[in-house]
Amino acid sequence: MAGCVLPDSIKAQERRVVPETIARFIAECVADADFSLRPVQRLPHTFDAGRVPARLRNHERDPDWQHPELASRYPRLSTDRDTAEKHNLEWVTPGHPLFEALRRHSLAAGEDAFAQGACFHSLTHDAPARLDFYRARAADGLHDSFRDEFSLHAPAHLYASMRRNVRCRQFVGFGNSSNRRIPSASVSNSM
Repeated sequence: MAGCVLPDSIKAQERRVVPETIARFIAECVADADFSLRPVQRLPHTFDAGRVPARLRNHERDPDWQHPELASRYPRLSTDRDTAEKHNLEWVTPGHPLFEALRRHSLAAGEDAFAQGACFHSLTHDAPARLDFYRARAADGLHDSFRDEFSLHAPAHLYASMRRNVRCRQFVGFGNSSNRRIPSASVSNSM
């Protein structure tokens, strides 16, 4: 299939974020935003929402906000298109004002932690060390990735034991331009 041009609908289907991922993201974001959201048991990926708090509405004033205004209260909503259409519900996906406000709020809430990095503790090492994670992507002229690589670099005194003990899982970042999985991390020695 080399050199085959795919229709836009197939590309969009391949790159879409599935409803359960969006629902999980929203459900995990609401607690920090003081936003009431109750799952509806009989409908997949569907929620009853409370009033939209001011802290989410404040994102409408961001200079780069390019979405319609948030409603003060959303009716029953779903992250699944078929469910939303069948039951005449609000369909919330990336690009929807509620989703974008939750995403921005979560990013702002985590900025301090992201700036400081993560702290991993080891019972088998007595000296602190720095672990660096790198992601590299090779793309063609249309910006389509044909190779993603995710690697972990550690100091020499950790390298030997890490090689035996580290089992890295595949990593997928939410909001990637492509939803392809990144190959399992490799461990290399960088001093």
